[in-house]
Amino acid sequence: MNNELLKSELIHFEGYKTVVYMDTMGNPTVGIGHMDKHLIPGTICSASQIEAFYEQDVADAITTANKFIDMSTLDDCRQRVIVQLAYNMGYRLMQFVEFKIALVNQNWNNAAVQLINSKWYGEIGERGPETCNAIINGKYSWE
Repeated sequence: MNNELLKSELIHFEGYKTVVYMDTMGNPTVGIGHMDKHLIPGTICSASQIEAFYEQDVADAITTANKFIDMSTLDDCRQRVIVQLAYNMGYRLMQFVEFKIALVNQNWNNAAVQLINSKWYGEIGERGPETCNAIINGKYSWE
């Protein structure tokens, strides 16, 4: 998996903030979408702190993604999409059983439909359509 592309895509979707803010769900957040209830809004974090948060968060997301599906069965773009979903949702990704079945069967259109029909899709804004298109086409529109 192309880790440089993964990071740039996560920055595209999550943003890169050096000051702790409250996200749309009321969670203290900083860096590349790093949430921590112990963060204090308004606190400034250094680039090295943000990188450390990212490294741990992406390692956790990769672990979750590998528990969700055999990543070796997916092309690079779809691997990155699954890691991004795990990064965004955490372990809640495991609840997407029909999505997983569609991925295993390489039924990309149905996989996208499963995401579209989820609560996640309604909460995520522009990320939803871009993610679904990447699942269907095996690439993001900007690739």
